[in-house]
Amino acid sequence: MKNAARSIAPLLFTALGLASFGTASVGCNVDETVADEADLTAAGKKLIGAHVATATPPSGAHFVGLVLSSTSVTSNANRFAAEIDTGIRCITTPCPSIIHVTGRFTAGSKTITLVADPGQDGLASKLMGKFDYKRTSTKVTLSRTGFKQILANADSFCSDDTAEEDCSLQALDSSCPDTVKWSCADHACVAACDDPGKFCGGIAGIACPPGLFCRHLDGTCNVADGGGTCMPIPKCNPTYMDPVCSCDGTTYANGCMASAADAQIDHVGACTP
Repeated sequence: MKNAARSIAPLLFTALGLASFGTASVGCNVDETVADEADLTAAGKKLIGAHVATATPPSGAHFVGLVLSSTSVTSNANRFAAEIDTGIRCITTPCPSIIHVTGRFTAGSKTITLVADPGQDGLASKLMGKFDYKRTSTKVTLSRTGFKQILANADSFCSDDTAEEDCSLQALDSSCPDTVKWSCADHACVAACDDPGKFCGGIAGIACPPGLFCRHLDGTCNVADGGGTCMPIPKCNPTYMDPVCSCDGTTYANGCMASAADAQIDHVGACTP
């Protein structure tokens, strides 16, 4: 009977769709992220959201951003999307320095396991698998042997080339009455409603409705009576550092922060005295 039980147990795990999570074995060293579904439900939900690299990420491979979504894959696994800096630096292009990875995650009260979708770039394996984690109201710390990274909580996160996929995964409030089209502004999701936006500025100085700002082309500070387009005010990642200089001589951490302040951008880079 003992041998029969051993042969049936793996089949049960396979039938429940659990075989692909970690290296759990029946009867010993069972990964808590697989075995304790009730624990996952309570702890995993607290991790849902967008998390971004702080100003001093670790050297080598690390997360630029990690989205842990509320979209279920199985009864104990949800979807994730991540942008990963592989730590690789090349002399020639193309170079796989930054890769986009999707997959599923499971979480217990102390650990989280990331499993990439089949066919994902093998470079993603460096940051897949099981991590210990600690969570606070403002950050999540991931760690395991030889690796530790602090990720700050953010309103949203996206990669430029996969904005629609990343932003839709986060179930964000777009304030659009109908269809919404997502784009990225310095890794933060920006919603554009079905109406592509109305003209603003110009000779008449047309203002935008509440909740929108007038987006002008960068570097057009000295264009007299220049017009722009009304766009939703974005929610930004303040920890993302890519300074820009506005037309009034103020330096912002990134272009998204300038847009959120309704400031027209003069050029990329900090303002000079």
